Amino acid sequence: MKNEYRAMRQKAIQRYLAGEKPVHIYRDLDMSRKWLYKWLHRHNPEDLNWASDRSRARKTSSRVLSPATEARIVKIRKRLETHKYNQIGAINIQWYLSRLDVEPLPEIWQINRTLKRYNLTKPKGPYKPKNKVYPAVIPDKPGVMQQMDFTPSSYIEDFGITKGLNLIDVFSGRAKINICLSRKCQEVHKSLLSTWKTMGLSNYLQMDNDPVFIGHNQNPHYFSAVIRLILLVGIEPIFIPPYEPWRNGVIEKFQDEYKNIFFKSQRWTDLDHLIKEAGTFEDFHNHHHRYSTRQGKTPMEIERIYGYKPDLLPRSFKIPDFDKLNPVKKGKIHFIRFIRSDGILNIFGKKFRVIDGFLHEYVRATVDLGENKLTVYHPSGFSQELVYCTIKSKSKL
Repeated sequence: MKNEYRAMRQKAIQRYLAGEKPVHIYRDLDMSRKWLYKWLHRHNPEDLNWASDRSRARKTSSRVLSPATEARIVKIRKRLETHKYNQIGAINIQWYLSRLDVEPLPEIWQINRTLKRYNLTKPKGPYKPKNKVYPAVIPDKPGVMQQMDFTPSSYIEDFGITKGLNLIDVFSGRAKINICLSRKCQEVHKSLLSTWKTMGLSNYLQMDNDPVFIGHNQNPHYFSAVIRLILLVGIEPIFIPPYEPWRNGVIEKFQDEYKNIFFKSQRWTDLDHLIKEAGTFEDFHNHHHRYSTRQGKTPMEIERIYGYKPDLLPRSFKIPDFDKLNPVKKGKIHFIRFIRSDGILNIFGKKFRVIDGFLHEYVRATVDLGENKLTVYHPSGFSQELVYCTIKSKSKL
């Protein structure tokens, strides 16, 4: 068949060169005018294969980056690695390439492939599958939810052991670093007030079940001074399931960066050195770190895009005497819990039996202090309402 087409093309050009009108040639061969002039243009007496089909494969592949672009990727990556607080991933590299007006701009997967080829990648941790529907609060703008977590204890030369209590806005990624001298309530209060006076208040504050946050469950009718302070400023605390730190994934991700990029990157001479550099890293993170979950935008760019103006706690705010605030008459506390086969929901050491439809499922239990009730929500839309007595406080600062 290929030989027949080749012979037909040769014959058509021979007739044209002999002086026959084009319209007679292509109509006689039942072909188009465009077909005839295509082969007339391709005709070359010096090329014996001019009438043969040519490969339709692309001469170049858009999936392959040019050597110059690859060299720029490697150069940017190595330059980013020289700064101890820089993000070094593909998102940030792509942003720098766009600033250099590189055309076409490489895709994220192309940058990652180039980094892997030059042995510039680092392995990721194991993936944790999600087998159950989780009733998470999903923020849709900055200022809706913050996450909070302690950093591991660290040793500072000529000082001793210190910790960090860091908070992050889940939507924008803006972080606040607080250096603590201990895990006591007083240090937590200082960190929270510092955050709220500079980064602003949020609707929700999500945290794990650290005893200093949730209390020691000595009496289910009392709760910690940390919870009371959170409720006092109008924030609703959310406690994730015990032993599931990945549910606080945004702050956990930031804690990894804090540990690997910041804390382990240098030797700390004293506490003042740590506090000063923590502020530098915090500012650098908020203005320069980019994440794929935020379309490559920095936290401060996200806030500008959404026109976010933080609701700052007044500088004059001071922690009151909590004993004068009994009982707590308003506010909500949320607990996300997995209900096991016994059907028991444990809230502050007090046990409630839930309906069978909640067994082996995650639920969100909300204590409404104003209504004296406990409402258990399931992601499917089902709910169960229970009576809950007003909680008082015996916590002192």
